[in-house]
Amino acid sequence: MQMLGAVGQSERALTRGRQREGIAIAKAKGVYKGRKPVLDEQARVALRQEAVQGISKVDIAQTRGAPARACTNT
Repeated sequence: MQMLGAVGQSERALTRGRQREGIAIAKAKGVYKGRKPVLDEQARVALRQEAVQGISKVDIAQTRGAPARACTNT
């Protein structure tokens, strides 16, 4: 069983290495840009201002139609 685990780990490492190489090539071509942000910069600024006013981030997220997690990281 340990041998199978070692082979699996080795295969996973090779796969991740190839994936990193592919992502680097795609980024160099300008094709891979990652995940798009849920909130744009203008919405983030407004969110920060509302948070300073004392409004909870969960309430802000509900009014903006964004997940609460997106508002807690800004």
